[in-house]
Amino acid sequence: IDLARTAGRGILQALRFDAEPRVVAAVLDNRFATEPDVVQAAANPEGAPEALAEIAAHPRWRLRPGVRSALLRNRALPTGPALSLLTVSRDRELRELLENPSLSRILRACAERVLAQRGSEVYI
Repeated sequence: IDLARTAGRGILQALRFDAEPRVVAAVLDNRFATEPDVVQAAANPEGAPEALAEIAAHPRWRLRPGVRSALLRNRALPTGPALSLLTVSRDRELRELLENPSLSRILRACAERVLAQRGSEVYI
């Protein structure tokens, strides 16, 4: 965990895919972590659900559209963190997400509801 907080770019490349949520949290706080690093970790289909939830909860990274999109398209992301990301997603992001045929029914319904509550059209 200490290594993940202070490691340089080379070691971060390997640590970003760690299954241990505390290591992932430390990588996310590392000043050398970049958005492409986090997007790749968020998109990893073999990512541990707890590690993906750490990314989804991180105040810096959850606000990045690329990170949100990668997380919401990852079926390993637990439903709770996914629902919280829907509420901070832009309308355009939600519409793009709805175009994904493999999107779970619950996320699809919730994304449509968020758009409807905002008064936005749902284009499917």
